[in-house]
Parts: sequence; C-alpha cells; structure tokens
Amino acid sequence: MTQQRAKYVDPTPNNFPDDYDESKVDPRVKLRSKAIDKKMNGADVRGALAQGLEIAGVVATEANETASAADVKSTDTQNRLKDQLAAATNANKDLSEIVDARRPGGGSAYATLRDRLDDMPNNAEFNQLSSEVSDTGAIAVSVDGGVQDPFTSALAEYKQTINSNNSVLKIGLLQDIHFSRAIYNDEYGEATDRGLIHMQHMGALADDLDIAVYNGDNVHGREVKSSTMHRIKQLINTHRLAFGQLPTIWTIGNHDDNNVYFSGTSKVENTLTLKEMEDAFEIGQTYDYKDFPAQKVRVIVLDAFENPEIYNDDGSEKYNRSYSSVFSQTQLTWFGQALQAPNGYSVIIFMHCPPLGFASNKPYNNYQDVNHNLMLGMVQAYITGTSYTASGTNTDYPAVVSVDFTTRGAGAFVGIVAGHEHHDLDPQTINGIRVIERTCNLASNNGDKSVARDLENVDEDAFDVIEIDGANKHCKFNRFGAGNSLEFDY
Repeated sequence: MTQQRAKYVDPTPNNFPDDYDESKVDPRVKLRSKAIDKKMNGADVRGALAQGLEIAGVVATEANETASAADVKSTDTQNRLKDQLAAATNANKDLSEIVDARRPGGGSAYATLRDRLDDMPNNAEFNQLSSEVSDTGAIAVSVDGGVQDPFTSALAEYKQTINSNNSVLKIGLLQDIHFSRAIYNDEYGEATDRGLIHMQHMGALADDLDIAVYNGDNVHGREVKSSTMHRIKQLINTHRLAFGQLPTIWTIGNHDDNNVYFSGTSKVENTLTLKEMEDAFEIGQTYDYKDFPAQKVRVIVLDAFENPEIYNDDGSEKYNRSYSSVFSQTQLTWFGQALQAPNGYSVIIFMHCPPLGFASNKPYNNYQDVNHNLMLGMVQAYITGTSYTASGTNTDYPAVVSVDFTTRGAGAFVGIVAGHEHHDLDPQTINGIRVIERTCNLASNNGDKSVARDLENVDEDAFDVIEIDGANKHCKFNRFGAGNSLEFDY
C-alpha cells in the first residue's frame, strides 16, 4: 500500500498580516507557539502543539463559566430589584393600592406593577402612568390621551351636581360603549375607537361613586375573535387603572360575543362562547348583585344574553345573540334568590336589552325572547309581595320558577334599567314594573337623530350617575353630556 505524504507545493515564505495585538496573547499560549516556531526536534514541536490545544480548551471553558455566572448574577439582581420594589410598596400602607394593582383579578401578583403593565396587550396604548393614588385606589392614568378639555372642566362642574349625602347610593352607569379598533364606514365610524376615553371620563368621578355598572355591548365586535377578546382585556385594564377598587359589575350584550357582523363559517369561527366571555371579563358568571347596607339598596345585574350554547348541525348557534335573548334555568333560580332582599331595601335591576313587551325590544322579525315572562313574573311578585310559580314554553331552554314574597310583603322597586336601542325613553310601567331605557355611551345619534354627538365635544359623552335615595324613595338619573337628566319617586 502506498503511504500518503504531505505535498509541499508553495515555495513562498509566510507573509501573514499584522492583524492582532501580541500583548493580548495568553502568555501560556505564547510560550508554546515559540516552541513550535523554534524547536529543532519533532517531539518538542508536537508537545507544544498538544499543550497549546489543551490551553485553548481551558480558556474556552473558563469563558463559558464566566458568562453563565454573569447571567445568574444579572437574573438575581433583577429579581432582587423586583423584590425590593414590591417590599417598598408593602412597607408603605399609603401605597397599598399599588400593591393591589400588581394583582390581576383572580390571578397571581406580578413582582412589580411595571411587570404587569409590560405584560398587558398593546401596552404602548397605556402611554402615561403616574404614582398618584386616589381614595378609591384608582391610579392616575392616561390612556388614548386621557381626560382633556373641554371634558376636564365640564366634569369638574358636573361633579358639583352629584348628591354628596352618604345616605344616597351613587351608581355610575356605562352601557353600549361598543369599543373597537376596527373602524368601518358605518353609522358608528370613529366613535367606536373612543371607548377607553369615555371610561376615564367617568373614572374622574370615581371618588363620588359607590359602584360602577357596565350594562352590556362593552365591545363592538366586527373584528377577528382574538382581537375582540383583546378589546375586552383593554376595557378591564383601563377600568382598573381609572376606577381602582370601586365595586363593579359587568354584564354582556348582544355585541360582546363578536357574532353580529359575521355570517356563515366566519360567524362560527369568530363567535365567543359564554365561557370565553366569562374568562375574558374575569368574572365567574355574567350576572351578579351587591348590597349597600348604609343606603339599603340591592343592585342586581342580569344577563339577558346568557344563551347557553346550543348548536345546529353546521356548527352555528341555534340561538345566536343577534336575534335571541335567553334566561336559563340556572340564572332564573339564582334571580329568585337575589330578589329576596332584606326588609327595608330598595331593588334596582340592570339588563342590556329591555324585557319582553317593553320599549319595542324586538328590532328584527325573527327575534326571540326566551323565558323573559318568567323573569318578569318574579319581579311582579316581588313588587306586590305575592307568590309566583310558572313553567317556560321553550323546549331548548326548559325552566320552572317558584318564588314567595308573601311573608316579606311588598318590595320597594326602583326599576329595570336597559340600553341596547341607543336612545333615552320616558319610563314605561306595565303591571307595576317600571323600565327605564337610557342611551348609549357610544358617541352615536343613530338611536335619536335629534341629539348631536360630536366627537371631542362634551356632548360626545352620555352617561348617568344614578342617585337612589332609599329613605325617601326617590331616584335621579343625573346625566353628563348629551341628553337630559331624569328623576322620579318610586
């Protein structure tokens, strides 16, 4: 077998460029490189080569260890800074609201408030954050420009009109916000983009409120499913920053599941389920009540678009929220218990759409109100102090209700407050049940063409602070922005 030998074919001497600093060469390597260059015996040259390679390996290992130690130290430093910031907020009870702001509703606390803000979707929209904290725990915050004139001065004047008597319950009502970032050339247009600003306008009054109620159609829809879920998160985050720890109840409307502007396969793919909406709004259920013992008022919020999902063979919803309003057996059973308010309490109820028989609440020929009659029967029994037992007629959503208020006696009833149709109507009373329909927070006059809603003017807004004087059985819907206030005895 022929032995392979090295072929030396380049007779020219080395002419390497001067492209490194010899003073920075590891002295151990330099010692061995000189041996390779000068030694006469092959064994000495090979030994120098071997040791040079080993030293290079040691240097590489030491570099990796140094880098890893630096990473650990950096991470530890960041964690320690987070701990120190968190400890600082805990140490000062005057900043306890900021500690609470680090914790999402029902979730684990972030190490710092900065961490939570960084983790918010589209955090760039939260373009200014200060550490000022109000009595309600609201942090002074500016989103989408925040509260600016002419709203700043108008809100300051309006604030003086709110009843300051602690015996009067003050409810901040926001409904039909229709927040969106997908602006279409329709009757709503740019108005849907300003929902977060409207929330901050009411947030400027948070110190004067006892509770905030969001009464459905919080988002507009017309976006892909993930975007609409993101819009809900933006509403929740903005509310928390503007209102702090003020008691709040959210419910849903026919737009909140994102189904309204889609059809066919797109509607199936983009419609949020009831569970997905509950998770997005971070609530256990889409109906609730809160008691206010000092004012002796129970605030009940119903979900008129609860619609537990029933699907057709093609995957579409049999009772989609565009054309159907459903109360399930579960909610009706709960409602019968919620109406058992303590003696001497007044009750006010919120739901997104007017109930069956009121305010022309069937805008489409094939609209369905399922089990509304059962809900209204229980309300009438509460008002008159009688009993009521009945069964529903819809086989998809079977329901049986039974309530008895004879021992308790007649109940004080403020009314059912609704939105949905985007205009103010005079109170309507049928069978003793008063329904009050108020206009949309969305700056649109499509419900009432006689009312101007010009963007960036005060009449862009239209919301109420509802003042309930339980002792004197008097209620006032104190209007800010377009439209008029309303008051009555009950």
